[in-house]
Amino acid sequence: IAYHIPPPFKFSVQHHTRFSAEWLSEYQVEKFNPVSGCSLSLAVSRLRTYGYQLFRLTYLDAVFVHESIAEIVEQHYEVSLPQDEFLCYRRSRLWLQMDIGYVREWFFSQHPSSAIGNIWDNITYVTEQLGRPQAPFSLYY
Repeated sequence: IAYHIPPPFKFSVQHHTRFSAEWLSEYQVEKFNPVSGCSLSLAVSRLRTYGYQLFRLTYLDAVFVHESIAEIVEQHYEVSLPQDEFLCYRRSRLWLQMDIGYVREWFFSQHPSSAIGNIWDNITYVTEQLGRPQAPFSLYY
């Protein structure tokens, strides 16, 4: 999960016919790479269509539970599923790969439309710094 893209923004890296195989071969989870994966909001949205519900966030990832076992998980962990992605995000200790000041500004903006341009510019800048100026991604809310 790309935690530096806060809710409600939906971000994902897209496939590039010419470069994706090379980028994948160079990928290292421990290496700074804020333009990989997808945002929490995108994961919640996409996985919901397959019956998965947000359970919790970990340091590097999110845990989802299928609706077929949600009741068991709710009883065992004394939680109500699905968990609210905004509350989970706000209460978690996350590994951010962007400046915390930027991420706070984006998360607490009055409206997503006032922050989406800044997010786009920062992602574009980072892809250029990583030598991937042509790296395609999607970003919306």
